[in-house]
Amino acid sequence: MFLVTEPYTQDNIDAAEQRLTARMNAAADHTTATDPAPPGRGDPDTARSLRTLCETVLARTTLDSLSSFLASNLPEPRGARVLGCILQLRHCEAARFWWQYAAGAGDAASAYCLYLHHRALGEDAAARWWHTQTSRIQSPQPPPVSAPPAPPCGPRSTSACPPSSPSCWNGRR
Repeated sequence: MFLVTEPYTQDNIDAAEQRLTARMNAAADHTTATDPAPPGRGDPDTARSLRTLCETVLARTTLDSLSSFLASNLPEPRGARVLGCILQLRHCEAARFWWQYAAGAGDAASAYCLYLHHRALGEDAAARWWHTQTSRIQSPQPPPVSAPPAPPCGPRSTSACPPSSPSCWNGRR
């Protein structure tokens, strides 16, 4: 095991970014939108749609936008989505974990990736659930507009009464 004993220099960080860029480019070079669907009873068209979505996510992501994901202890949802897409393009099942992490933090695109992922695998119930979650994340329910009912004027009262009423609290204030 390698133990870091000195702080990372800017050269170390630059070298790490270059390695990540090379890996992302290599992943994009070795995959195409016509790769077959995962084995099983899934939908190959949905698998291609997921692959296209992942390629688009990666094509529109810069390393600068991932700086908070790479440098923080608690990854940002957007970075988790990107990592999920990288893993999906490498046919790695761990993609689902990162999409679940990001979707749980309110990232609708990750929830949609999970919808496509489950649909591509033929897991229709899970796919429907994630599709519903995508809709909920995109348009959260507004808070209720009605005010809560007024509390009764005392703990023994069964109906609300004005504060000056002698019947409240048995005449005590």
